[in-house]
Amino acid sequence: ATVERIGRVVTTSVVVASPPDAPLVFKHQAKEEDYALRSDWVAGLKLPVVAHDGANGTVGAHVGSKFFDGLIKAGRVVDREVEAAAERLGNMNV
Repeated sequence: ATVERIGRVVTTSVVVASPPDAPLVFKHQAKEEDYALRSDWVAGLKLPVVAHDGANGTVGAHVGSKFFDGLIKAGRVVDREVEAAAERLGNMNV
C-alpha cells in the first residue's frame, strides 16, 4: 500500500502568528463525503489488511491514522505533483 497526497493547504491571506496556546482547527470532512467524490475508493475498503495491532480485517474496518503514519514513515508516499515536476525537469535535460 502507498499513500497519495490528494490536496494542499494554501492560505489566501497573510499568516498571523498566534499565541502558543491558541489552537489551529481544521474541519474534518466525513469519509463518506470523500467516497461520494471518489467512488473508486469504495472497492478498496473491502481489501484485506493487517491493522497496526495485528488484527486481520478489511481496509474499511481497520485503516486509520496509525496505518497511514506507518506508510508515511516507511516512505511509501505517492506525490503526483513532485513526480510531474521531476518529469518536466528530466525533459528539459534531454
